Amino acid sequence: MTMKRLARSLRSSRMIRETGGSVAVEFALIALPFFMSILGLIYIGLLYWTSATLDKGLEKVAQLMYEGRPLCGLAPGAASPYNQSCLKDRLCEQTPFVLVGEAKCKAGALFLDLRVLKGDGTDAMPSLVTNGNVNGGAFTDQSGATPGKIVMLRAALEVPNLAWVGPGVSTDSGKRVVMAASAFRMRALTEYNNAIH
Repeated sequence: MTMKRLARSLRSSRMIRETGGSVAVEFALIALPFFMSILGLIYIGLLYWTSATLDKGLEKVAQLMYEGRPLCGLAPGAASPYNQSCLKDRLCEQTPFVLVGEAKCKAGALFLDLRVLKGDGTDAMPSLVTNGNVNGGAFTDQSGATPGKIVMLRAALEVPNLAWVGPGVSTDSGKRVVMAASAFRMRALTEYNNAIH
């Protein structure tokens, strides 16, 4: 009886020693796809976070514009206290993007479209991304964002593209563009003053 047990234990220990290399090979085959999947899921989560952050930041800028708050200084002779570059800077400053830093955001990763609409359905709205690239002509800086006017803000943020899926659109340059939009009628200043009192 003891001889059988001894023979079995010797066979078991030999099997363990002989399969040690196969365990390492199996781990190497499984580890890379497993860790790549985990990193991909983290990146997709960061993409959704960036999309939600851009949407919330643009909503906050739109709210401040709606209320007539001074986000930008009024240049002499300007028709409106709001302009594209100033609003872009405010959006980059107050929105904590994870995939793009504030300096990169201000340096060109964020595109902002400021339009004053007629509201009769004849306003042209070009696509923000065309033919696999950000459409630079779609981002205008229309003056006249004054009380009583309908304003449309559209933002597009370029982030590194490391996944096949996620919010936004992939570009040919290896980037992903996350977008947000907000439209509102600017509140008359007298209404804002009455709301405070």
